[in-house]
Amino acid sequence: MHVERLRTLRRKHERQIHGRDIARWTITFADTGLHSNIGQRLNAVRRYLGDDPVFLANYSDGLSDLPLPEYLDYFHRQDTIASCVCVRPRQSFHAVTVGDDSLVQNIRSIGGTDLWINGGFFAFKREIFDYLKEGEELVEEPFQRLIGLKQLTAYRYHGFWACMDTFKDKQAFDDMDARGDTPWQVWKSVEGGRSLQNRMGGQNARTAIDTDQNGKNKSLPKISTKRLLKTK
Repeated sequence: MHVERLRTLRRKHERQIHGRDIARWTITFADTGLHSNIGQRLNAVRRYLGDDPVFLANYSDGLSDLPLPEYLDYFHRQDTIASCVCVRPRQSFHAVTVGDDSLVQNIRSIGGTDLWINGGFFAFKREIFDYLKEGEELVEEPFQRLIGLKQLTAYRYHGFWACMDTFKDKQAFDDMDARGDTPWQVWKSVEGGRSLQNRMGGQNARTAIDTDQNGKNKSLPKISTKRLLKTK
């Protein structure tokens, strides 16, 4: 990716790159701490959001062909403070159901269960910081508060998603890249490879979230009150 300006906060200098293909982009590299959790890192970059009422965040170790315009449209329609993208797990292990008598009642691939996991892509309104206290992990205490207020929704995505948590995961990505099988490079394909469902396995699990057909947590009734916020 060629960008118009790279701004490195630690060294306080700017670098101009000629032959750019993306205009008016500014990328800020912020030092959020070596041992900070996700919530702390999010708080650390709050000052760089400017006046934007809505912003996106992600774990940066996952690749997907997620259509961001569609995701943002969904987020605006739901009108909640936070949303996370949920995906089907791609692990190669099996889930086992065991009875009180220790007899196995069922065993099946984790991908064949009803489990959805946190894919690590988020949309937030600025109010998220009102529920994020110092030192807290994003998906633990803050998300529990939002669940209690019916302000957290889930966007269930069936397209390509995979994360890189292990060396095996990196090797899988390298192999895909070597054979030109890169659905996350949506700028190379109109379809973006969304139909590719079973390309990779061995991914580590994220936080499990159970949702209904409308994408909301099953334990959450329909929102009765809405927070008003000017959006783009």
